[in-house]
Amino acid sequence: MPNQRLRSTPGKAALYSNVTFDFLSDALQSAAHMQYAALLYERTLKPHHMQQTTFFPNAEQCRHLLISAHKDGPCSIIEATAGGSGLYSTATDMAIWLKYLLRIGDPGISAQDASAQAVFILPSNLVSQKRLDHAGEPTGIGQGWIHILPVDSPSHIIEKTGGGAGFETYIAINHSRRTAIFLAATDGPVGTHLNLFNAANKLLLAIAGLPPLPPPPPNPPPNARTLITVAKRHGCAGYAVPRAARRRGHHSRMRERKNQELFVDALSSKQLIAVSAGFRHGTKRRPGERV
Repeated sequence: MPNQRLRSTPGKAALYSNVTFDFLSDALQSAAHMQYAALLYERTLKPHHMQQTTFFPNAEQCRHLLISAHKDGPCSIIEATAGGSGLYSTATDMAIWLKYLLRIGDPGISAQDASAQAVFILPSNLVSQKRLDHAGEPTGIGQGWIHILPVDSPSHIIEKTGGGAGFETYIAINHSRRTAIFLAATDGPVGTHLNLFNAANKLLLAIAGLPPLPPPPPNPPPNARTLITVAKRHGCAGYAVPRAARRRGHHSRMRERKNQELFVDALSSKQLIAVSAGFRHGTKRRPGERV
């Protein structure tokens, strides 16, 4: 750390980062004088009776783990990256968590303080932001939460994307209709080109009886340099740009369309697995368990 330097002025840039949550968990450990996993259990999991949420899954719990098509790793203890989550859980426990976030939990169960989901930074005040728009254009940044649409809009969404090791997760909240959803998806063997987060936003607002988010503005057509960069990033073999095209800075329409199709095929996609159902933020449902 002493040899590191800031890449931007604090408060002027925002970047999606898991490791910053690990730093936060280290700070909480120091302040509480106990391991983060124990602190989480004592302050959150135990009082909310989330008995199947853990960093230490047993053999029976691992049997219910949602597996990606690419077998991205075993069911194992992941306390080392606890602050960045990777927490194992079930549909039942996630439903409890959603009620806590909506502040509509059972009697005697505490609700989350509203300030925990408040906007602290306006993207319009930032010089730059990176990877905060997975689920939509952000209008506010909170304590790990991203806001979509103005706070006074009925369709306002508070969301958090997540994932890793072959899966993606998403929590989206709409307080105006007291509605929230949790979704989990794994990498599937068949490409669907589904944007899980956008689909989840549509689902949330449909359940809430609200109109969908406005469509994003169309992306400008890629130029030759953009296509070359994307091709290299995704390892598209055999890609070549004619010398004349490089000089002109563009492709013919046929060449451009062909390369765009190539890039789409090269990108990995997700297969939707569960809505509010999962171990490790989404497992196969237990017998008799309803979503």
